[in-house]
Amino acid sequence: MPDLAVPTPVLGRARQAVIQMLAAASLALLPGLAQAVIVVEGNGSLVPAADLPGFSTLGVQGGPNGGFIGIPIGPSTWIGAGHAGVSSTLFYQGSSYSSRRLTALDVVDPLWGNTVVAGEVVVMELEAGVPRFSSWSPLWSGPAGLDANNTSLLVYGRGTARGEAICRPGLSACDPTDLNQIAGWRWGGGQSLTTYGTGMLSTNASVSRNGAWITWPFEQPTAANGLPGTTSMLSVGDSSGAVFAHNASAAAWQLVGLNYAVDLVYSLSISSSGTRSCERVHGAVFNLTGFYRNNSCINGTEITSESALRGHSYASSLHALSHDLAPLAVPAPLPFAALASAMGWARRLRRRIRTQSG
Repeated sequence: MPDLAVPTPVLGRARQAVIQMLAAASLALLPGLAQAVIVVEGNGSLVPAADLPGFSTLGVQGGPNGGFIGIPIGPSTWIGAGHAGVSSTLFYQGSSYSSRRLTALDVVDPLWGNTVVAGEVVVMELEAGVPRFSSWSPLWSGPAGLDANNTSLLVYGRGTARGEAICRPGLSACDPTDLNQIAGWRWGGGQSLTTYGTGMLSTNASVSRNGAWITWPFEQPTAANGLPGTTSMLSVGDSSGAVFAHNASAAAWQLVGLNYAVDLVYSLSISSSGTRSCERVHGAVFNLTGFYRNNSCINGTEITSESALRGHSYASSLHALSHDLAPLAVPAPLPFAALASAMGWARRLRRRIRTQSG
């Protein structure tokens, strides 16, 4: 079972401790709050425009200034992440909806002996007499296999702001504005905002666990790869947020994932007296060169594999659970097909990054 959904076999209680830390820390930042998806450009947080695909179909658990995101998927049902805890109240489009737990679905990881993340996708049902939702997020209706080469993602969460820059290993100091000197950023403080970022889907079996997770890498934008500065990684508090993918066949953005976790990495510290110790890196890291995959970094091996040199974010695959979710949802009434296509968004974002780098 992946620890913080890391693509290396870290099992059992270690994973549980990290997941519990994430849920507790997100609530401790500010009372009841959990705040922003981390991106490369600007100050690291992007507030979505009202017409950004999927944004209008997201609620906030507990109240307008509550914590985790809750996502309506039908006229009377919505979902949240089990590891983060799910409220009985959803604040959605200006109204509060009282709810009760309908069911909880397990996420099964086929590459780790069918290990189960029990009850991770919690389905809530509106109480009797409560008005129904007039709109909701459409579940993925596209091909059985998502195409990593053509699938753009929009990611929403309420995690931390972007904190201080993390110098690349071997540098005692670095220019925080130079992406060639830094490896990423630490998690910062709370903002009480729903923010967004973008990603490109990864279907690498060793990363996505053969479809159990929706995953995307946090990569440094360069002139060569043409990635936008909106490329993103989750932070503490982004749990239960939404991941939308563009379904080209339907010309629509559809819900594919429920935010779960990020890669867990460590750095090696050596004191003035020569004592070596491992430090867990709480941050969004786009270059893992010189870091370590677990806390054996004192005698361990640095991360060098090309496929592992970037941090990844992970969301429970709702597509993998479609057999159970589909009866609880119906096609969305909103005109999602009229919203911008994935390729259109990608082209505009790439033009922005090229203009900035030029």
